[in-house]
Amino acid sequence: MKNFRKIKSILYVEDEQNAQKQLSRFLNRFCEKLHIANNGQEALDIYKNNEVALVISDINMPVMDGIELAYNIKKIDEDQAIIFTTAYNDVEFLQQAIKLQVSGYILKPVDLELLEKKIDEVILSKTWIEIEKEQKKEMETILETTKDGIAIIDTDTNFLYVNRSFIDMLGYSKEELYETSSIALGKDEEKEKALKNIKSVLTNGFSENYEKSYITKEGKEIYVSSNLVLMPDKQRLLLATRDITEQKEKQRLLDNYISIVDSNVLISTTNLHGEITYASEAFCELSDYTKEELLGSSHNIIRHPDMNPTVFKELWETINKDETWKGELKNRKKDGSYYWVSTTIAPVFDYKDRKIGYTAIRHDITDKKYIEMISRTDPLTELYNRRFFDEKANKVINSARRDNKIFSFLIMDIDHFKQYNDTFGHQMGDEVLKKVANCLKNSLRRADDYCFRLGGEEFAITFESDCINKVEEFTETIRKNIENLKIEHKNNSASRFVTISIGLLIIEPNLNKVIDIDEIYKLADKLLYKAKENGRNQIVSNLVK
Repeated sequence: MKNFRKIKSILYVEDEQNAQKQLSRFLNRFCEKLHIANNGQEALDIYKNNEVALVISDINMPVMDGIELAYNIKKIDEDQAIIFTTAYNDVEFLQQAIKLQVSGYILKPVDLELLEKKIDEVILSKTWIEIEKEQKKEMETILETTKDGIAIIDTDTNFLYVNRSFIDMLGYSKEELYETSSIALGKDEEKEKALKNIKSVLTNGFSENYEKSYITKEGKEIYVSSNLVLMPDKQRLLLATRDITEQKEKQRLLDNYISIVDSNVLISTTNLHGEITYASEAFCELSDYTKEELLGSSHNIIRHPDMNPTVFKELWETINKDETWKGELKNRKKDGSYYWVSTTIAPVFDYKDRKIGYTAIRHDITDKKYIEMISRTDPLTELYNRRFFDEKANKVINSARRDNKIFSFLIMDIDHFKQYNDTFGHQMGDEVLKKVANCLKNSLRRADDYCFRLGGEEFAITFESDCINKVEEFTETIRKNIENLKIEHKNNSASRFVTISIGLLIIEPNLNKVIDIDEIYKLADKLLYKAKENGRNQIVSNLVK
């Protein structure tokens, strides 16, 4: 220093070790005591416990950056001299630094001769305005290299300075811009709102992310996001703008796409506990619930009681392993009616790859399921028909073998049903068939028990069990339930009421040979014939080992 003795102390803050080492040797020449910190928090601790004449700090640092450090120091001593060292990409911090009224800026890599001069200026208590001309070239270098459009305007929004990016964004020359104002370049209908924003900045000191439109020299409308900061002299404003036209168009297209999806795709999301956090309009319309009714509710609100609980067990086991589950679900509407959906459920992760919930995408297959139901259901009794029996039976046998369960097949006839029709007529006979079918259906215990009408007065049931005694008890219960309907049948040799004869075939899971439904049916039919021969209204069973 040419004109001054050493100052008492300097606090130097820099996280980059090579830069810190190089500049520390230089700064020792200017002070009696040099404090060195690696980040803003460390520097603040040193500042609070030591007398510091000058703070020289990098802006962009971990833990606490230079802006936050300066803010905390200024709260302790608003007159504290602070010099920032800054890289080209630190423009975003510039607006905040101006508000803090720091003493100076040095571009990196640091020009030692310029730094010495800045230290001289600080010790001479020069203000920002006094050294503005000397720093103008450095500031313009920073401003001219940023991709954001930077301008300085007066309180009437007349342009005083514009950088290259601002010129390129609007297509006007620098001279043309200096003869107009920021307000004049906007749309007429937005001018009143823009003036209100200027007044707010003059009062509050800044405005962030203010969106407006500009009309370029070519007459094209562009959208910009602007930050406005009141300069220290309170007569000028720093305007930082970013062209968001492409971003706005992408957002418009995205919003349009989302609207189309929301209106047409059955989507819902839940948190990890199964509580609904989003429901599309299409999903609300299908389920007859409003969004307000669905949001926050458990997904069980749409679960239909007909669905086998094992389906949901498998579903949760799959998605809990962060895998995607696909299947068909029967859901319940608000009014109690039902609909079928083909569903895909997948986990959802946040940006840190943490699972935060699940998304379900559905396709309405109610019509398809209705057609399937018609094709596999007996229209009179609404039991499964012979066609579905042929499709399903072998799958049930294999499932029982796989689960190590006893498979049971019982086939039954209504005793002397021809005589009942001859006596009471076919219409009454049909009513008997429906009542017997309903009794059989109500006797089933589990979702994987199946009841079929095979034709005429012949019915069949397939079911699994883990105990032979339970199989026999269940079959006897069915026989009793039919007789207890107390449907009069005076031509029944076994009872005064309608009864059934049953052939029951029980197959153990460890059976060595493979046996299919055709063979099972033949064996059970022989047992049914014996039950009829033995007097009807009884069960004849056989255990296949």
